[in-house]
Amino acid sequence: MSTNGKVDVGPYTKIPNKFFGSGTAAKLGCSASLVFLALCEHANRESSNTFKASDRALASETGLGTRTICDARKRLQEYGLISTSRPEGQSYSYTLPKLSLRWVPLVERPRNKRKPRAIYANTGSLQQNVLHSPANFAGPWRTLY
Repeated sequence: MSTNGKVDVGPYTKIPNKFFGSGTAAKLGCSASLVFLALCEHANRESSNTFKASDRALASETGLGTRTICDARKRLQEYGLISTSRPEGQSYSYTLPKLSLRWVPLVERPRNKRKPRAIYANTGSLQQNVLHSPANFAGPWRTLY
């Protein structure tokens, strides 16, 4: 739907420009990125870059455990994406600074090396693993159809 040449996309949360395109999300990892997106939603709800959010509320919104929220908060602070303060006995007060992330070409972004799947780990081919697996009671002399 369009009004005056602008596209109305609905009530979505704003996130920093190039959060994914800069490779920041990949560096942070899944949990910290999810917590950061939840914090962006809180900032949009409060219409302020400084707001309070409890670990239980963030855990409820993200589906992560409170310990994972704590680890993600430390990681976000290390990368300078948030700053926090916590008065004694109260929830954390978060401040989201204005970010200027630089777009990084896809080939230059960090990528996690994945472990080979267990089924291909020994021989590198599915057919050889099936032929020599203990579950194949007919033995290796029988061929697959």
